[in-house]
Amino acid sequence: FDYIKETLEYAKANKMEPFMIIETTRGCPYKCVYCEWGGGTGTKIIKKDMELVKRDIMALKRAGYRDAYLTDANFGAFEDRDIEIFRFAWHNNFNLTDISTMKSKSLERRKRLIDRWFEIVGYGPEKHSKAEGGTDMWGETEYVSVVPTVSIQSISDEAMKISKRVDLSCEDKLELSRHIEKRCREEGFPVPALELILAMPGSTLQDFYDEVEVIWNFKAWSSFRHDYMFLPDSELNAKEYKEQHKIKTVEVFSDIVDEDGIDNWKTLYKNKKTHFNTMLSCYSYTEEDMKEMWFMNNAANYLLQNFYTGIQDYCKPQDFAKECFNVISKLDDYKPLKEEIDDIFNPDTPPRSIRKLGGQFRVVTIEDMLKKNMPIIKSEVMSRILNK
Repeated sequence: FDYIKETLEYAKANKMEPFMIIETTRGCPYKCVYCEWGGGTGTKIIKKDMELVKRDIMALKRAGYRDAYLTDANFGAFEDRDIEIFRFAWHNNFNLTDISTMKSKSLERRKRLIDRWFEIVGYGPEKHSKAEGGTDMWGETEYVSVVPTVSIQSISDEAMKISKRVDLSCEDKLELSRHIEKRCREEGFPVPALELILAMPGSTLQDFYDEVEVIWNFKAWSSFRHDYMFLPDSELNAKEYKEQHKIKTVEVFSDIVDEDGIDNWKTLYKNKKTHFNTMLSCYSYTEEDMKEMWFMNNAANYLLQNFYTGIQDYCKPQDFAKECFNVISKLDDYKPLKEEIDDIFNPDTPPRSIRKLGGQFRVVTIEDMLKKNMPIIKSEVMSRILNK
């Protein structure tokens, strides 16, 4: 207890975000090829005793924490038990955040899990308190993600199949996204994070654009697809798997301090680079497709939020995003960005940060370019769509 209290005091003293994880189960019956959880995949799930979980929650609260990252891989697998854990925490003014829901092919079960969650939290006030040194439970939801995340990974059924990922069908994922967005809007909650992976083998460029509809359904403007990481001991990284699916990779890195585009970790992680291999191409898409997807992964959310609302009655989100790229790719201001992107995805040049573009966080650079060119983008895209 003294140690966890000390970690909180250290975080506050160094102006760091207090962060604590809590785990109530271990193990996962699934064998997703991109997962590297040693000893955790393809196993039975072991449950921690309920009284121990409650003790852990109350100890964290007594130490001064108001939330903890729930790292259970399949929240809801033991539905009544898992819901009771969240209920206990919520009723004791403690948030369990970033909840990753169970993998299930049952849309009814996934919807029920979300609905039971909303039965606990109820409807929130229109204005949240942000008193110095403390806040109410609803105020906390502005800073942490308490609505269970939606683990979609890819909208492509083929990508799910070859990644050995058990999940909803493409149509059911779209329906679940609409259901969660509706419940969040009705109950006054910010939408949860989306778990999407960029350019999974088996997916196509069209699949990428079809995923834009999911992002639009959620209005999840801060959710971007994760760069695909080839973890060393994952099946994804096996030579045989790469050969089977004609996978080509490129080495990149990420500065930990740039994970969210802001150096909010001071000097603790300074110059700590994470090198990894990511997708370059595979049997289902080309290198140029990959570069297009990487750019639009960082551009589409801004375009949806700041442009699509005006013409949503005339085209689908995926068609809108594609037309936007067709226009943007011909702009003079896109050319230097494209040269950098070509270099990032060039396996014959030194590895570059996959999170930086134009000397700053990639989203910032891309959004600045879009803002500058928005009048011509709007004019050209509207002309293309209205004249179809």
